[in-house]
Amino acid sequence: MTTEEKIKLMQAYVDGAEIEYQGLSRTSSWSQTKDPSWEWFTTDFRIKAKPKILYYYESPNGEVALAVSGTRISEDWAKVGWELIKSETL
Repeated sequence: MTTEEKIKLMQAYVDGAEIEYQGLSRTSSWSQTKDPSWEWFTTDFRIKAKPKILYYYESPNGEVALAVSGTRISEDWAKVGWELIKSETL
């Protein structure tokens, strides 16, 4: 990890992002930490991924479209009557 990447990660932590860590041996899974040690020689760190949400939309004629969080259905679709019918966390 470059110095710039470390700075971005630490700044994200200061800004409230949740941080996870894993030993460099990769024999354990990622764990969350409230107080990172920043021991770069023995540990990897990352920002905890946000859960993705799957959205189901239905058109006026019954067609169904799916969208994943981070993307969005076209505003034009909403203008012609597409409606959100359900969502679920992946």
